[in-house]
This record gives sequence, structure tokens and C-alpha cells, in this order.
Amino acid sequence: MEWLPGASATVAPARSAIARWAGGGIIRSSAATRYQLGLVCQEGSLTAPLRASLALLAASRTGDESFLSSTGIPTYEVQPLDEESANELVAERFPAMAARVRQRLVAEAAGNPLALLELPGTLNEAQQTERGPLPAVLPLSERLKRIFSVRVSGLPYATRELLLLAVLDASGDLHVLERSMSSSDALTELGPAEKAGLVKVDSVTGRLVFRHPLTRSAVMELSTSAERRRGHLALAGEFPEGSERRARHLAAAAVGPDDQVASLLHRVAYGTLRRGDAVGAITTLLRASELSGEATTKARMLAEAARLGPNIRGTWRACWSPSSTCPRRCGP
Repeated sequence: MEWLPGASATVAPARSAIARWAGGGIIRSSAATRYQLGLVCQEGSLTAPLRASLALLAASRTGDESFLSSTGIPTYEVQPLDEESANELVAERFPAMAARVRQRLVAEAAGNPLALLELPGTLNEAQQTERGPLPAVLPLSERLKRIFSVRVSGLPYATRELLLLAVLDASGDLHVLERSMSSSDALTELGPAEKAGLVKVDSVTGRLVFRHPLTRSAVMELSTSAERRRGHLALAGEFPEGSERRARHLAAAAVGPDDQVASLLHRVAYGTLRRGDAVGAITTLLRASELSGEATTKARMLAEAARLGPNIRGTWRACWSPSSTCPRRCGP
């Protein structure tokens, strides 16, 4: 196999693997037709003139412009994996992963095979087996960062600020985003992101939607902790006193003890438990204990979190109140 002079030198370690994958059928058939096979990992790096006898296999992301876009060369759009195939792939490679965790990853990957194989590596064992909480926005591996962060990093600052609010809010409510930005024309900053194909406004619901879920992760990865805290504080101001969303935003923005926020989170934890999310309730109680400045209250919250432990494995059903002395079994 001959490698084109214009191909990037950084692909050298992958050449033998690509050759084994592609060579089976294409190179053998090329012997009869006297074609050469050129594999270019990044078509933008190809600068050498194409010869008439050259069979070129190139790849680019859908929507990206390149010098090959107007050549009329036949193209084939590789579709995402369907949900069944994606589940099979993750289950085969990560058999110990809990079903609900696998479903979350499949949803976030949106059929991207690389994401399906890379995302599990960003989770620890407790998270993979559902003994620990998953983050609201999944972190990206280094390879996924390079793929999904490129377009986001090129956006104007105001656009990235608005996208960060959208990620932190997670509802897609344009009214909330506009009020949080404190500007009547703040939504015009969505323009560059829409043109880049990163987001759209759903024509039915009127809500902001990220075209690929992992773009949300890229927005988070490119933000600073100070930017995230400011975003949470701005969003907290849009929700009524005592509401769960306000409490969670205030807790995310807190950097030290805050008994008022700790008390709000304590109530939120039991609302989470009533919805059947024991892991989420424990996580919320632990965060409430961190924010509590009183040792007795902190210890009580930690004890309540410990009592919920059996719910993670399904040993006990969540049918007890914080005033009860011990959990009781409910039903069969």
C-alpha cells in the first residue's frame, strides 16, 4: 500500500491497523483494475494532485466543507448505530455495566461508535455498576474532546456563555435563558451555534435542543469553574424560593458552608427518594452535609444517607420518612 505524500504524518501508528481492516477486499480487487488505494484520515491534509488511477477513501464529518465537497466524487453517509446495535456493542465490551447506566450512555452517544466505546472509560467502577451517581453531564475522554470541542471552541464568548446556561439548566426553556442573561436580545447569540449545526430550536416545543448530546459535554469541558458558578447563580434567581431547581443551582454554586442551602437540599433529597432514585437521594444528602456548618446536623445527614444504602441494591423500598427510626420492608 502506498501512502499519499500529503497525508498527515501523525497517522503513522495507525497505518498497519487501517491496512488490515481495509486491505482484505479493496487491495485484492485493485490488482485486477490497477488501482491504488489511498487512505486519508483527514482529507483536509491531502495536498497532492489526484491521479486518474487512484482510488481514494476519505472521511469527514457531515456538514464540514473541504476541497473535495465540490468535486462530484461519490459519497456515502455513514449512519449512527441504531439503539439495539449500540446496546449490544456496549454490553459486549462492558458486561459488568448496569443496564440503566448502559441506557444512559447509549442515549448520550446517539449512535456514535467511538463515543460508545470511550464514554465508559470516563466513569469509575461505582458509577458503571450503579453504586454511585452519574454526573448530570457526562465527561469526555481526550479523543472525544478533540472531536466535539472543535466547533464549540470557535464560537463567540457570548454564544458559549448562553450554551453553558442551557447545559446547566437542562430544560431548553428559552425564556429562562433569556432572563438569566439579563438581556432582551440575548437569544440572538444563539445564531453562531445554530449556523454551526450545534443546536436548534424545536419547531414543536419551542425549546433549545443540542443536535448531539455530547456537545453539552464539550460546552462543560470548555468552561471554567467560575463560569459554571456564575451560571448556576443566574439560573437560581429564575426559580421560586423553596423549589428543587433553585436549591440545586444554589448548591452547585456554593463554595463553602451554607446552612440555608443545606436545609433546602435536605428536603430535596427526600423528594428525590420518593421518585425512586435512592442514589440521587444519597448524593443530595451528602452534598447537604458538606454545606452544613453545624457538626450535629452534618452527622445526622450523613447517618440518613447511610440508612439509604440498601436502596441502591433494591433490598429496601423507599417508603420511610426521615423521622422514622429505621427503614421497613414494603411489599414482596
